[in-house]
Amino acid sequence: MASTGFFPNVLDPNIDKVFSRLCKDLDSVLLPDLISGIEQHTSQVRLALQTNEFLDILTVETIANQLIALIQEIEKYQKAKQRLIVGAAMYFVRNNDAEADMGSLLGFDDDVAVLNYVLVELGQSEKRITP
Repeated sequence: MASTGFFPNVLDPNIDKVFSRLCKDLDSVLLPDLISGIEQHTSQVRLALQTNEFLDILTVETIANQLIALIQEIEKYQKAKQRLIVGAAMYFVRNNDAEADMGSLLGFDDDVAVLNYVLVELGQSEKRITP
């Protein structure tokens, strides 16, 4: 994994194990489907708020908005960076990734870690978010 500045930009091995398998080439995914998946997952979280008031919908919406913005400008990145964007989006839409999204208070912390990792790799560390 690439290093930025003094500290390396790395993911927890459990998160990376899932994330790295999702980093696919653009020719194997449909971007409108990816955006639709992000929007559907966000809607599912809003519905889940009815039974779990502790879900962090603001973080979910921030992740979703940033991922959609990255997908909309994905063509400006090299293939390796494009795969990271695809992987982050696919990771986000999975309910059961390294941490079940709606299963705990920390369910989206791993999604934040993946997005932040990708943002640093894209040279956009100023856009990192905190859960």
